[in-house]
Amino acid sequence: MLNLYCLFHKCGNKYVANAHRQYRGSSVDFVPDVVPEQAGSVPSFDQANRAINVRCRNFGFDDLNDNGLLDMPDVRFLVFTRHPASFILSAVKYHLRGTERWAQSELLSRIGDVPLTPALQGARNAAEQQIIAIRQFLGIYERQASLVPLFDDERVMRVTCEELFTTTSDDFFQGVAEFLRVGHSRRFVQALKNASPAYKADLPKHSTGAFRLTNPYSLLEPEAQAEYDKEFRGIEKVLGYG
Repeated sequence: MLNLYCLFHKCGNKYVANAHRQYRGSSVDFVPDVVPEQAGSVPSFDQANRAINVRCRNFGFDDLNDNGLLDMPDVRFLVFTRHPASFILSAVKYHLRGTERWAQSELLSRIGDVPLTPALQGARNAAEQQIIAIRQFLGIYERQASLVPLFDDERVMRVTCEELFTTTSDDFFQGVAEFLRVGHSRRFVQALKNASPAYKADLPKHSTGAFRLTNPYSLLEPEAQAEYDKEFRGIEKVLGYG
């Protein structure tokens, strides 16, 4: 039984890793990190009569389709989405901290061949910072939106970070576990709960709390709203947030 977590930077990525770090049991094997360039290796992880959960980072529809993952027998896809404006606000706040090595050193063509954190730290104001994040992470959201046509597939379950990180509904987490065919494992269900900020007294270090915002778009600066409207408004509507 193969389960693919289709997740993205600051959109289920840390959550899944933390859930499996806490899980101790014999029902699930975990493949911690596969990127689209490695998609051809996913089938080798499949085993009969056992759940193999694979953390697939930044996979779009073409990555799944072109590598035959949509045609694999006994596969399921848990797809994570997040309101784009919430993501932008969170990405700015998080990457200003400078805790990600890649964001300190990798030259990024979308923002002028400079690393992300220095670009954010050198921006003149919040509007510039938000525009930098909008331009850098547009590609991730294009991939996220490309998965929407799969949402009606019975092998696909969509979870929003807004609900995942705030609900304390037993039925919600039990439903996720059952979709992954691990609903019989109380330890797995508990691990899904324990990884959620909703069950923590304090936010995890990587979290900024932006997922709690009811109207994140309103907190973008006017200049950033104009850029967001051009690049993200259509994606927001496709994902069902608009």
